[in-house]
Amino acid sequence: MKKSAALWLVALFAFSWTAGVGATAAAVSVPDGYRVEREKQWFLLRHWLSGGVVVREAASAAPMPDESLRRLGAELFGVYCANCHGKQGRGDGPRAAALQPPPRDFTAGLFKFRSTPSGSLPTRDDLFHTLSGGLRGTAMMPFADLAEIERWALVEQVLALAAARQGDAAAALTLPSAAGRAEEGKALYVKLECASCHGERGRGDGSSAAALEDWRGRPLPPPDFATRPFKRGQSADDVYLTLATGLDGTAMPAYGEVATPTELRDLAAWVLSLKQEVSLEAGAVEQAEARAVMQAQASQGSHAVVGRCGCKARRAASQARAGAAPAQGGCGKSEDCAAGKGCGAASACGQ
Repeated sequence: MKKSAALWLVALFAFSWTAGVGATAAAVSVPDGYRVEREKQWFLLRHWLSGGVVVREAASAAPMPDESLRRLGAELFGVYCANCHGKQGRGDGPRAAALQPPPRDFTAGLFKFRSTPSGSLPTRDDLFHTLSGGLRGTAMMPFADLAEIERWALVEQVLALAAARQGDAAAALTLPSAAGRAEEGKALYVKLECASCHGERGRGDGSSAAALEDWRGRPLPPPDFATRPFKRGQSADDVYLTLATGLDGTAMPAYGEVATPTELRDLAAWVLSLKQEVSLEAGAVEQAEARAVMQAQASQGSHAVVGRCGCKARRAASQARAGAAPAQGGCGKSEDCAAGKGCGAASACGQ
């Protein structure tokens, strides 16, 4: 590699890291005349897709929501989110039929990944974390490449779509500082009957697993700890919050009222220990099959984010309902698909 090219890449890395992760601005606000331009580099998204980590935390506090922030959020939602979540946030975008798990219906007000009690809306920081860090194993990509003000604007738009469920904001749970003890957590895993869904070894094969559904009655089996990542994240804090607050809209209950914070810390430690154990037990074939499924979802999500593609997915779903064989071709624009104009030029989009 030529020296000039190498220096250019170093400069690009430094700029992307500063803009997407390491910014230290004291405050954020929407400048007058701010215009939305589609991100072109997606450096941090590519880093995440290759297995890397992006920073989820904001460098500055959430701005006070005002009309300019809400307008910006609505515009950005149409650009980046409507393809999966739908224009009204109902989880019915043109690409939704190709996604598993399906995209969230924000209007229902049921959010899985919160630091707040079950049944309450997430905090703004909770939503910012999900937007910035993505959800492993799903089509929800990280948006850490977007300017921080744009991510805060998207947070406001998501809250606006869930307006029917809004009430007084619930306070976030305080994370206990003590480290968990896996052996004590193992006993609690038995006491709380976690194995009835997750199985004794966390393989998602408990006696109740096959009957589990989401809030809409769609099958939603528990994950296999051996082959699937924890969507919220792999840290002890991430697992603790899932145990304490539950995953609203699923069969995963909140245990914050039936177990102490210390007990849930212990249980989180056992779950992480169990995941590590069974991950080593899983065979190469089942690991490869799980990776293929997750890569397919990541491909759907990344194409929707980067290319604003939804046409091919919508067409395939329509043909499946009609009993026709899926047609070959490219992506084009979702607007073309909605108008029945076909899918435009061939491309890799939608694969």
